Parts: sequence; structure tokens; C-alpha cells
Amino acid sequence: MLSFLHYTLIILLLYLISLLKSNSSSQKNQKHSFYLLLSLGLMCFMTSFRAYDVGNDTEAYYFFFNSFSNNDYGVDTRIESGYRFLNYLVTLFSDNFTVFLSITSVILFASLFAYIQKRGFDNQLYSVLFWLFGYTSFVSPLRQSLAIVFIFISLFFLERKKGVFFVVFCFLASLFHRPAIICLILFPLYYVRPSFKSYLFMAVVVLILVFSNTINHLTGVLDKYYLHYFDTQSGWAAVLFNSLFGLIPIIIDANKKDHSDSASFIRLSRWGCFLYVLCYLCSLYSSGMGRIAYYFLPMVLSYWCYVISKLKGGIKPITIILLIVILVTYNLLAIKFRPEWNSFFPFHYVWESRPI
Repeated sequence: MLSFLHYTLIILLLYLISLLKSNSSSQKNQKHSFYLLLSLGLMCFMTSFRAYDVGNDTEAYYFFFNSFSNNDYGVDTRIESGYRFLNYLVTLFSDNFTVFLSITSVILFASLFAYIQKRGFDNQLYSVLFWLFGYTSFVSPLRQSLAIVFIFISLFFLERKKGVFFVVFCFLASLFHRPAIICLILFPLYYVRPSFKSYLFMAVVVLILVFSNTINHLTGVLDKYYLHYFDTQSGWAAVLFNSLFGLIPIIIDANKKDHSDSASFIRLSRWGCFLYVLCYLCSLYSSGMGRIAYYFLPMVLSYWCYVISKLKGGIKPITIILLIVILVTYNLLAIKFRPEWNSFFPFHYVWESRPI
């Protein structure tokens, strides 16, 4: 808990400094980019040099990497070919798992930096929200995180209406984490304006797919390895909190009459927010839907930053402070009472731990 508070104070301090240093509109983006780089750089350093027992799946990935170092290429063939090939490439020049974590961490956070920069709202606020609500779920499931890198690239092409490239990169993402193929749903949704009717139609379709076990069967066709995620249910507390986190910005923005600024990435972020809520609600029936929701979390954070940027007067700082307090409290309660949700805290580095 203390390590979480320690790093949270550093991230918040960088955020406060970035606000104080933003003296003019012409300097604002440049300075926020600098402090964004510092914040993400800190997280990248932590991720690169974390101990092998920090994170839900780090230890399993450590043993998988060692299997390649020992020329045992046939181990755990359930793992996707893209991730297996990446392990093989790294072992050609290093058998140190920390080197592998460092390489993947740089890839993850460089892509995240580019994604945040593209959004063009409050970059440093995004880094704060990401630390408090996205960091552990972004770096723990390493294969899914690498798949999200390709999803970032696919969204770049989708926003430019280059559907073929979007589909190609979604398939490349599935080479690291097969369920990434679900992101193809964003292709038709891109051309649909978010509205109550479109939300309702999408909700009915997804609910039918989930409760008819269609998604379970499709996942089983992809690989039986993922079926166990769909045979359990998520806890109501996590589902409620995550659903509200995605639903509230939709409600706030729905009350605004002016939607003339609906740029492509805003439209995608709205749909990502809605899909995030829908997936988490469905995880009450099938917990695997909660894992699928992670694909849309970067868009949820983008949408939060967009909605907050549109708030006027004193409402904006009050909303930011309230949101930060709620997220810090949520993390502290989770660390104290539900440590199985993530094993990042208490955090320690690889040189502070005993060899596995």
C-alpha cells in the first residue's frame, strides 16, 4: 500500500507541476508532453525492472521465456505465435528476462505515449487516470498489452477510413492475444453515430451473444485455453465500479447539446466507453468479458479527458479532484481487501527480490 501511495504522489506531483508551468496556450501542449513523458517514463522503468513475482502473470511469462532460452520451443503451444516469436527473437541475443521485460515495456509505453499525444486533450491528466485505473491492467496481461499496441495502430487507420489496414492490424493483434479479434466490431461502429437507439441496439446484440453462449463457443473455436475465463463470474463490486466509470462520462456528455466537434477519435472513444460498460456488465455472467473490456479502456480514459476538457468554471477542478480521490480510494481498498485483483503492490524491483 505504501509503495502505491509513494508512486501516486510522484505522478500527482508531476501533474501539479505541469499545471503550474502551463503559462500560455502556445506552450501548453509542449510542456504537458514533457511531463507526460516523465510520468510514462517512470511507469516504463517500473515495468521494465519489476521483480518476477510482481504482476499477475509475470512469473508464468518468466518460465515461458526461460523455456526458449533452454531451446525448449515446444513448451505451452497454447500461447499465440506472435508472442512466441517475440520471445524467440529476444533469446537470440539475451537470455535475461529483465531484458525481455524492458523491450516489451518500451514498446508498450512508446505506443501509449503516441496514442495519448494523438488525443490532444489534457495529456498529463490522462497519465494520472492511467496510473490510477489502467496501469496494472495494461502491463500485467502482457500478451494482451502487446495486442493493444496493434489496436492503437489499427485505430490510427480507422480514423483515416482505411478499413483494410484496420482489419490487418486487428488480425496482427490476434497473433499476440486471440480475443483481440473482437476489436473488429469497431469497424462498423465507426460509421454509426452514438445515440440512444444505436446504444440500445448494440446492447441487445451483445447480450444475445453472451447469454446464448455464442461468445463462449467462438472463443472455444479460437482456442480452448480461453474457455476457463468464461466459466466463472466477476464480483458485483468490481463490475459496478467499472461500469459506472465507463457510464458516467457518457451521461455527462449526453446532457450537452453541442456535438459538432464529433471528430473520428471522439466517436470511437464514445463507442469504446459504451463497449467497456457493456462488457463489464456481461462479466457478471461470464468473467471473460471483463478481460475483453480491457481493450476499450484506453478509449474510456480518452473520453474522460475529453468530457472533463469541456467542463466550465469551477466544475472542472472539482470533477478532477473528486475523480482522483475516488480512484485512489478504490485502489487502496482493492490492495487491502482484494489483493488477488492484481499483485503489483507492494511493488519491488528485480534487484530487491530473491531469484525464483
